[in-house]
Amino acid sequence: MVEIRVDSVRSPRVYGGLTHFFTGDVGLDPARFDQFDGAVTADSFVAFTISTSENPPALFSIAGTLVPDTIRVTRFILGPDTLSGRDRAWLLVRKAGGS
Repeated sequence: MVEIRVDSVRSPRVYGGLTHFFTGDVGLDPARFDQFDGAVTADSFVAFTISTSENPPALFSIAGTLVPDTIRVTRFILGPDTLSGRDRAWLLVRKAGGS
């Protein structure tokens, strides 16, 4: 699960940060990620990228529709691969010896 905090929407910009990025062996501390500043169009379409300041940066991009208090995600890109179906199967695998 990925959780994002939207701090404010001031057209045409949306501002916020990451509050949860997966969990367990595949999780990353959300404090590693920078705040985001994204675009909002007149029809409530939002798009932004969240990254770390590490070298090389970990990053992901989100696009979707802003509804009253939720972003309805239509596109999620983690690194170079689009996680939008297209006959792909995504698996999260726990490391050997993990709980």
